[in-house]
Amino acid sequence: MASTSLRWTCLILLCISLLHCARAANCTASDSDALLDFKSGFSCQDINNPGLVCQFDTWVPGTDCCNGWRGVTCDATGQVTDISVFGFWNGDLTFQIHQSTPANTFMTQLPRLKALESIDIQFARFGDARLPKVWGQIAKLKRINIVGVAGFTGEIPREFGNLSNLEVFHWDTLVPTTLGPGLSGSNGIPKELCKLHKLREFFVFLLPNWSGTLPNCIDGWTSIQSITINNGDPDNFGEVLKTGGLTGSLPSNLGKLKTLTSLSLVGNKFTGSIPKSFGNLSNLRTLRLNNNRLSGIIPWKELSQLKFLVTLDLKFNKFYGPLPPFIPNCFKNLEYLDASNNSIWGELPRRILDLPMIGTLKFRHARLWGWIPSATYTNTSRADFNFDFSYNFLSGPLPKLPGSTGIFKAPHNKLSGSIPATYGSLYTLDLSFNRLSGTVPAAVLAVNSLSLDGNNFTNYP
Repeated sequence: MASTSLRWTCLILLCISLLHCARAANCTASDSDALLDFKSGFSCQDINNPGLVCQFDTWVPGTDCCNGWRGVTCDATGQVTDISVFGFWNGDLTFQIHQSTPANTFMTQLPRLKALESIDIQFARFGDARLPKVWGQIAKLKRINIVGVAGFTGEIPREFGNLSNLEVFHWDTLVPTTLGPGLSGSNGIPKELCKLHKLREFFVFLLPNWSGTLPNCIDGWTSIQSITINNGDPDNFGEVLKTGGLTGSLPSNLGKLKTLTSLSLVGNKFTGSIPKSFGNLSNLRTLRLNNNRLSGIIPWKELSQLKFLVTLDLKFNKFYGPLPPFIPNCFKNLEYLDASNNSIWGELPRRILDLPMIGTLKFRHARLWGWIPSATYTNTSRADFNFDFSYNFLSGPLPKLPGSTGIFKAPHNKLSGSIPATYGSLYTLDLSFNRLSGTVPAAVLAVNSLSLDGNNFTNYP
């Protein structure tokens, strides 16, 4: 009897739970109204692809916005937490989703969604829209993601400094020549944003009309893990843009961001030196300052103390001075170092090829002289090495390379002697325009990408 009573009790509780869940899944009336008003600011255009239904066609009055409305996510109480506007375009750049109301009212309804945590807008065409200042009133907002939106421009509103829960700000203009300049203006990052203590990621990319400075109070980003402000990226997405980019010096307070793991400021117009305080970034793994106007002596000592640093890219600046000794135990985890196209001078340190984890080492277009030191240590965990000492004043014989080297480039130097047969294991070798001589080993002649012009070999060319 007791067992039967227990079963009935469990069944009743289960039914109550299911009824509660069913009710909770229904969108609240206030959120539904706000979404329909938000929808009224957009129009859908046919892009001749029946399989790509415009998401706003699923936002039908009288239906549950938490069930079936594309791009809408709700919590257990039926309140909207995530808005995603995702459109498509065809080959002639006809966009599926367009702005259809004036900029001063466009997308201003979102603060009515009291539980909203995420705004994601990708691949749409706006006319003259700017980031709405009223978004600074969305108390629970954690994430703003803007990617490939044509005609979306303007400054980052200082009102966004009120978004105390914001964790991610991500703006990718994608193709400025086609989609427009993206963020614009000369104020850079407003100082009010320094209050965003929960911010983990700040990302802006390709902004030809955006300039300004980094605020000195940036150490207020006490939870920040990644800062990316790239006005182009020649290593990944083509050349650096000629216009736009942040200016001024790098704030020394950046060195107080103990949680920072990645700092990428590629293609801006920063001037001055690298603050020695960067040596305090104890969790930093990536530092990319290439293609700026930075100058002075690189603080090698401080940077070498960053035990987690994996990538250090300083090329195309105005740095000067000699290289440090690179003693054992420095740069313990450094895998990538590029300081090309600077006025770095002197001899290469004796142990430079013995950095414990190094895989890529580039000093192109510098003022280095003396011999290239031979490797005495081989990191067996690496599949191949990439060394580039092009356009220097290096002399002497060719060095002994780690056995798994894949690329070795040292054209336009004063290297002499013959080429070791062991260089035949490379797949790229460029030693053009040196003072090398003798017979090129057969194994070297078989290298996949080989350039030896401008030397005195007996069997090449």
